[in-house]
Amino acid sequence: MSEQENKNEVVYDPNRTATAEDLKLWAAIVADPKNLECTCTVTVCEYHGKCKQCLAVHRYYEGFPGCLRGFVDRIKAEKA
Repeated sequence: MSEQENKNEVVYDPNRTATAEDLKLWAAIVADPKNLECTCTVTVCEYHGKCKQCLAVHRYYEGFPGCLRGFVDRIKAEKA
């Protein structure tokens, strides 16, 4: 199974308790340096690469950072 196929098969459910298998997978995800790189296209932002601070600002203004725009657009398209 390719990495992309694996991503599409995993469904995140915030109401389900994380299993030991989930925690193991998440640990592997955050251990991979490519998953920790900032993917935001707004590279002139003071918070580029500082995800925690960036998300705090966007949560305050109830918006989404550039790195999540693709997810937001996909969800909106699925609901339409």
